[in-house]
Amino acid sequence: MASLARSKKSNTVLYVLMGLLVLGLGGFGVQNFSSGARSIGKVGDRDISVNAYVSMLRQKMNEFGQQVGTQLTFQQAQALGIDRSARTEIVTEAALDNETARLGISVGDERVRAALLAIPAFRGLDGNFERETYAFSLKQNGLTEKEFEAQVRDEAARGLLQTGVVSGVGAPPAYANVIFAYLEEKRGFSWVSLDATSLTPPAMAPDEAQITAYYTAHPEAFTRPEAKSLTYIKLLPEMLVDQVTVPEEDIQAAYDARIAEYVQPERRLVERLVFGTEAEAAAAKARLDAGEVTFEALVAERKLTLTDIDLGDMAKPDLGAAGDAVFALAVPGVVGPLGSSLGPALFRMNGILAAQETSLAEVHDALRTDLALDVARKQIAESANDINDRLASGATLEQVADETAMETGTLDYYAGVEDPMAAYPEFGAAADKATADDYPEAIDLSDGGIAALRMDGTKPAEIKPLADVRDAVIADWTADDIQNRLTARAEAVKAALAAGTGADTPGLKIQQVEPEKRDATIAGAPAALMETLFRMAEGESRIIDEPGKVTLVTLAKILPADTLAPTDGSDAAKLRANINTQVSKSLAGDLFDLFATALQAEAGIQLDEAVISAVEAQMQ
Repeated sequence: MASLARSKKSNTVLYVLMGLLVLGLGGFGVQNFSSGARSIGKVGDRDISVNAYVSMLRQKMNEFGQQVGTQLTFQQAQALGIDRSARTEIVTEAALDNETARLGISVGDERVRAALLAIPAFRGLDGNFERETYAFSLKQNGLTEKEFEAQVRDEAARGLLQTGVVSGVGAPPAYANVIFAYLEEKRGFSWVSLDATSLTPPAMAPDEAQITAYYTAHPEAFTRPEAKSLTYIKLLPEMLVDQVTVPEEDIQAAYDARIAEYVQPERRLVERLVFGTEAEAAAAKARLDAGEVTFEALVAERKLTLTDIDLGDMAKPDLGAAGDAVFALAVPGVVGPLGSSLGPALFRMNGILAAQETSLAEVHDALRTDLALDVARKQIAESANDINDRLASGATLEQVADETAMETGTLDYYAGVEDPMAAYPEFGAAADKATADDYPEAIDLSDGGIAALRMDGTKPAEIKPLADVRDAVIADWTADDIQNRLTARAEAVKAALAAGTGADTPGLKIQQVEPEKRDATIAGAPAALMETLFRMAEGESRIIDEPGKVTLVTLAKILPADTLAPTDGSDAAKLRANINTQVSKSLAGDLFDLFATALQAEAGIQLDEAVISAVEAQMQ
């Protein structure tokens, strides 16, 4: 319901024209949903028409589809909760309509006429309202002029009611001041980061005693969790590659199909800056040649970025009429004005990519493997039913492996175990759910393979032998040692700064930063720096830990925001005005939500679930 107050998505013109005209004519098909029941329910004395509900559904499906770049099916819309959102909004509209009728709020014919004349979809080729187009559009969507004009009138009345409820709602000055002060206050500070290169002597590898002591002191880091003992069988495409015969003509055909990948002509890295006229392009080129402006500045003048004009690597034919001039450049440079599909343009060549040719001999084995894998996947797919039948008839995994090309294996499985089979998401999911009472079932793997598993029991958690985790122990010990020494060094610097005696900081550069707001980004500093600063007292120092790095930050100055009225036109004045606007909108939206909810509770809501289900069934 908040969306009704904040964005007026219930606007009749938008949902009837965009929802019905665009969606109805552009993909869902025109269909009259009111052939049976005409209402899905009512709020108070106000009926909710079937067509209004369908329109709202279509509008919301179209809005979401445009956001994600695809047209939604009704099943997808249901999964996303769009149907529930549409019902909520249409019920809210009905509650408002019921209230406007009770209060006698309406608008005159002139207001309705002005709204109709403003709708572009009802205009003819001359740009004026055309009655034939108006009537045709409504007829195509199962609406009469009377029904549509009533909807326009209702929407206008709802707007008057909404305006009456939320008008005069503004941000309390004290509230806006608090937000303004939070955003505008600043901190001046100094900081320095220390990493392993800051240590003297440098980090050293642990000796045997230290390795053993660390391993003993941190058993949790080297403990294997409780595991499931699994037996499995597998048939993977790569297991069959050597058994597959691939004709040479197939390899040649695959090479020919990818010839554009293997044989690439000479190319250029090109940017294209388009102008409105050739005169404008020529003037820009003259300024560029005279050294009055850079190419980047010309791009900025066009309110574009280098990304906007980047064409990437282009072959000569790709550039059309500009190809000869661009490829005539032996070094990076700018040519033009030249013609392009978008108009006269300057072309900047930034680099030359030499022609490349990869022979069939160089990729023969790779192509053969790819083709063999495709054949192997087909063979596995054809054998899947036989594997399933054998397992279903009670054959053990070992029996299936003996009688087919499948291979057996075992695995102590737990979440995070490093094993090629556990790396398959489908295998891992089956292993997670496996119990000792389950019967093995075939598992389709993502690479086209097939597997099945059996849980034979469990193994309790146990500490892995030191020999198996020696490298991990050394790595963890070294990381902890570096972190501890860095922290100790930072603490020494911090203590010296607090005592005002200076600090022994050879090789360290303490950086001084002028007051910055809390949203500032400091290059090279930890992400938590500004958040930490705004929790500190003036003169305080803190240490921020990161893996392999510590940062010492000292807060030198707190600069409160000036909460007095800022100068008109200043950034601070614009920020304060924006805060007032946003807070006022939020408060108005919340107030209207409460009002709409109260109207629904007072009037009472009656929905016919059978009719709703029937309507939605027709949309599937």
